Amino acid sequence: MDYIKAIAKLFHLENSSLFLRLDKNDFLKGLIVAVLSLPVSAIYTQINGWITTNQWNAFDWRDIVKGMAIALFSYLTKNLLTPSQTQPVLKDQELVSK
Repeated sequence: MDYIKAIAKLFHLENSSLFLRLDKNDFLKGLIVAVLSLPVSAIYTQINGWITTNQWNAFDWRDIVKGMAIALFSYLTKNLLTPSQTQPVLKDQELVSK
């Protein structure tokens, strides 16, 4: 996990953007997520083709790019709708006392 922290420091990815705002770091992290989703999309299309036709097919790049775009869009949407600071969870006793 140290290499992930090193990459985060290299690209200055520690900071998070404000609620309902996106920063350039959000787009960079989204592109990293999209690139990491490439093998998942490629493996999925191969397995799906093998199950339906019982033979290995050529890569369907259109589906792979769609998967990457969906991963990028999902990540950016999550960052857009997530507050920058998390709220502490109240325990049962604190709820009763309020």
